[in-house]
Amino acid sequence: MGFLTEHHYQALHRFISRKYGIQYGREKKSILLGRVEKVMRRSRISDPDHFVQAVTNGRYPELSQDFINMITVNKTDFFREKQHFDYLIQNSESILKNNPAILEKGEIRVWSAASSTGEEPYTLAMVLKEVFGDRLKIRVLATDIDTNVLAVAQEGVYRPSTLKDMPRAYFLRYFTSDGELYRINQEIRDMVSFRSFNLMNPFPFRHRFDIVFCRNVMIYFNQETQTELIRKIHASLNTGGLMFIGHSEALIDKSISFKYIKPAIYMKQ
Repeated sequence: MGFLTEHHYQALHRFISRKYGIQYGREKKSILLGRVEKVMRRSRISDPDHFVQAVTNGRYPELSQDFINMITVNKTDFFREKQHFDYLIQNSESILKNNPAILEKGEIRVWSAASSTGEEPYTLAMVLKEVFGDRLKIRVLATDIDTNVLAVAQEGVYRPSTLKDMPRAYFLRYFTSDGELYRINQEIRDMVSFRSFNLMNPFPFRHRFDIVFCRNVMIYFNQETQTELIRKIHASLNTGGLMFIGHSEALIDKSISFKYIKPAIYMKQ
């Protein structure tokens, strides 16, 4: 296998930043190149010049997808950052009051914008089922750029260790044993639709959302990309709709179009 150079790193860094918004700064150079080598071995491509050209020119979509699957970070859990789900449970009536479109439609539309292996969107579906019961139809769109994690999410099957933070009532109500694993019930799976989507692309949604979870995503973007993402999310929400970001993130000057509710929770005015 050929030797990856500074030139290859710079070319891939520019491509990732432009195409996906993800920043692989110099402090992550060795991580990026290590993952590139794995994809090269798997693809049986020994020439790094050929690999970089093939990934970046768009002519080999399967190779490009394998590459992005390898370099993305997928960290998620059921009920991760539990305060967000507690807010939904404790403020259900104010959510409906601030966003009358929900009752007008008879449904609540939610977007999990970086859904990874499905824990976040399934948690949202379960929580909203508990909160609203049969009062509303629950529709959760779950997107990610990594097609491998989306395939796992669509299966809806999890190891016992993955369910360690699951409230027992939810576990008993919404999971069934599948050998040594546990499968989320069909009722919840039917509420969630999984799609591959790049947040850098124009948003194609025909209907606005009532809730958007875009948590622990912006930490990988530069400020310009963050600002544009927030602008697009704002446009995709109904008035009174909620946006949730990660507790390690902040809108700062980007929050001008949102009303601050609680840490990492904002409402479209």
